[in-house]
Amino acid sequence: MPFISVIVTAYRRRQYLYNALLSVKAQTLSKDKYEVVVVKDFEDPQVDGLIKEMGWRSVHSDEEYQGRMYLNGLKEADGDVIAFLDDDDIYEPGKLEYVYNVFSQNPDVGYLQHSYRLVDVSYRDIPVFGREAPKNLMPRDELKLTWDEVSRYRLYGYPDPILYVFGTYRLYPDRNSTSIAVKRELLDRHKDLLSGLPYEIDNFLFAAAIADRVPMFFSDARLSLWTFHGGNFVSRLQLADDSPEEVERLMKLHYNHYLSYTLISRQLLNYYPNYYACFAENYKLLYLSTARRFGRPAAELTPYRSVMLWCCAAGLCLSEFTRYFLAPIKP
Repeated sequence: MPFISVIVTAYRRRQYLYNALLSVKAQTLSKDKYEVVVVKDFEDPQVDGLIKEMGWRSVHSDEEYQGRMYLNGLKEADGDVIAFLDDDDIYEPGKLEYVYNVFSQNPDVGYLQHSYRLVDVSYRDIPVFGREAPKNLMPRDELKLTWDEVSRYRLYGYPDPILYVFGTYRLYPDRNSTSIAVKRELLDRHKDLLSGLPYEIDNFLFAAAIADRVPMFFSDARLSLWTFHGGNFVSRLQLADDSPEEVERLMKLHYNHYLSYTLISRQLLNYYPNYYACFAENYKLLYLSTARRFGRPAAELTPYRSVMLWCCAAGLCLSEFTRYFLAPIKP
């Protein structure tokens, strides 16, 4: 039985997937120690040929929700450790060997995140984005963090254990699912919630580790490539034009991000408000302001002023909150 299951997901995007899968094929870890489950909503002769050649599994899924795509892959996975690969990302050759060593040598660890290179579609580094890459804030390339330490967050003046990790140990410990691997049991415990998650699988995984109080392992080793291109959410969250279709697309994106962060902050985490509640409120305001700007019908959502004030007091006074306080949005 394989130790690691790699779940690869691709939804309505096929141009990058073949190279992503080639990077899994090129891993230095022995092939009997990992398996690959590819979850996608299309057929492609080149991709399907590689999957068949390698003896991997292919799962067809039309699910728009990220959580449901991962659940479809999890049903076919047998590994004790689950690693993830977005269709437009790349594994470095030693990625899975590193993951194998960390989890086999630290059986108590439930969550691993390593660093990555930020590249363009030609796999050239993008230095300007370097400051946004995860990195340890302590002078250690590798850092194991137990709940005993995280639980002291109030002693150091933090209102939230997530903010304590962010401010003391690891910058962006919840970013880029390709850079994350978890014990399968972490996902199994939260299957019901995963089915309702539209986006933000990386945030969900980190929040699950906080909720379950599992030891976490952070590494500065850059073991994957995160590709920035026109299809990333970074660009898709901008309005391309004022057409009704484009406005509907943007409103749907804002609303689904709101749903995702609401699920994470209210249902997954066992305390509230918290770090992810701030992003839920932010996307709620973006959704409502877009609807108001273009005169579109909107769901009846009420901005929570008390949560926004908590966020500002915690150092997370996002720009939409300032606009709200200056000119409150009526849903």
